[in-house]
Amino acid sequence: MGYAYLIANNNKVEALNIIISKYSDNGSNTFGYTETALNKVSLIKVEVNELKGKISGYK
Repeated sequence: MGYAYLIANNNKVEALNIIISKYSDNGSNTFGYTETALNKVSLIKVEVNELKGKISGYK
């Protein structure tokens, strides 16, 4: 169980920097985005409150 939120335009740059820096090799934590690009991107923040699962092979 949890909640999902759309990230507002003013927080998209920070969120995109976190995501892209994880997969980028240039060593930078800041990247440039045009306003057009930001308007075309939707980001969803998922907050997990509870996680349930099944253990495979458990006896």
